[in-house]
Amino acid sequence: MKLAKILRWQPQTQQYGYAIGALALGFFSMLVLVYGIFFATGTLVTGFDPLSTVIGLQFVPLLIAIAIIGIYGWRRTGRHRPSAVIVGLLVTLYVVAGTATQVLEIKGYGGSASNIKVSTRNPASLNVLYSYVSWC
Repeated sequence: MKLAKILRWQPQTQQYGYAIGALALGFFSMLVLVYGIFFATGTLVTGFDPLSTVIGLQFVPLLIAIAIIGIYGWRRTGRHRPSAVIVGLLVTLYVVAGTATQVLEIKGYGGSASNIKVSTRNPASLNVLYSYVSWC
């Protein structure tokens, strides 16, 4: 609450700068450190999971966008709730869109697409459809 009172009287550029720094600077610093060591030594610090370093690049622009949306909504309405809802929806959409769909694959499933019965009452029947598509 005190921080909001302090930030309210700061210039607009400083408000956006503080928000971007608070959300994205730590993650950006970690990526600079990881990639700096990688370019200097040729090995990744996260050698056990090299894909996480590549995936981590997308979070800096996302955190910057979240900071901008959050400050814009707060400045526009004087409340944090509207921008929190918008940012929550954005993060939810981003996570859902980026999640790999795991499907059950049944080996040796024979038949054609016309033989597959999908029931809206039984969500488990969708696994059969996904299995057939991945088997083909």
